[in-house]
This record gives sequence, C-alpha cells and structure tokens, in this order.
Amino acid sequence: MTIRTTFPAIAALALTAASSPAATFTDETAWRAGVGNVWSQDNFEDYSNPQSLTSIPALGLTLDALTNGALPTVRSVFSVGGQSQTGPNVLLNGPAFPGNGVMTLRPDSGLVYALGYWNVGGDDRTRLAFHRANGTTIESVDTAVGLPNNKGFQGLVSAEGAAYVTITPIAGNGWISIDDLQVAVPAPGAGGVLALAGVGLLRRRR
Repeated sequence: MTIRTTFPAIAALALTAASSPAATFTDETAWRAGVGNVWSQDNFEDYSNPQSLTSIPALGLTLDALTNGALPTVRSVFSVGGQSQTGPNVLLNGPAFPGNGVMTLRPDSGLVYALGYWNVGGDDRTRLAFHRANGTTIESVDTAVGLPNNKGFQGLVSAEGAAYVTITPIAGNGWISIDDLQVAVPAPGAGGVLALAGVGLLRRRR
C-alpha cells in the first residue's frame, strides 16, 4: 500500500543542513516535518510473498541487482521471522539468508532529496547513504545503537539531492530488512522545494 500526505516545512531543517551536506534523522516525525512537501510511502503490503523487485513504481525508484544477480525481495515476516512496522511484508536484500549485500536505489528521473525507512532486521543494523553520480558520498546515517531489536527509523534530507541511495548492512547476520520506505522528490512550486532550495542558498553563502 502506498500512502501520500503532506507536512509543513520547519525552519530548523535549514539551520541544520546549512552546516552539513544533509540533515540526518533517527525520528520519523522529525523527518516528515523536515521534508515539508508531498512524500510517498510503500509498506510493501501490495506485493505477493515472495516477490523479487527491480523497481518500486509508486516511489519512482529502480533497484539494482544485488551480488550474485539476486534481487531485493519482498517477504512476509511470518515466513522469514523478524519484525515489521506496518503489516507483515518487508523488503530484504535477497530472497534468502544470508542476504546479498548492499541495496542500491536509483530515482527513475531527477534526484532523491529525501528518503527514510524503518530498519526491522532484528539483529541487523543498516547504513543509509546518499551519493553523487561520481560515487562520492553526500551523507549517511546509521541505525541508532541500543534500540530494542535494532528496530528504528533512519532518514536523510539533502538540498543537493542524491543520484542514488544505498542501504548497507553494518552489523548482524547480513540479511537486512526494511519497512515503510518513504521518499520525497520535490516538484516545482512545492513547499518542500522552497524549503530545500533555501537550505542550498544558505549553504552557498557560508
């Protein structure tokens, strides 16, 4: 199921991102407020179990193949164990244990300015990173340490925009799973564009 809604921009985002490549979040409510424009969410409940994915059309994202040619796969926690944030289905880095490395997400057009998700992999922690087209990293944020079952939100907002996004396992058994993937790609005239453009102007003036 895909969910779309809007939240007002907050001035604090501009102050935070002006001094760094991007604003990092480990709180979903703060990320949504920071986006300040229309955002879309996929909780993977409209997919079959299992279902390998090459794209997430509702979010305008394409998924690279994983190592050994495997694909990110939607599966139910009832069949693989673990937890979820909304409903039983989650997105994993491969069809089966022990997982197949880094998930890479690319926008179908333009850039990704904001993305967040819930890490629900149990013993796993993940690193969310925004990258430029030349491969350099804009910013990254890790699953917070000390969360019960490592279940927590992580998100980024960047005025620069990312050419692609990676989700990397950094602790645990390597078979990572995420839920409630949320993306914002501002459209011309949207409130979020104004907020993010303002962040960019502030950064250039420093």
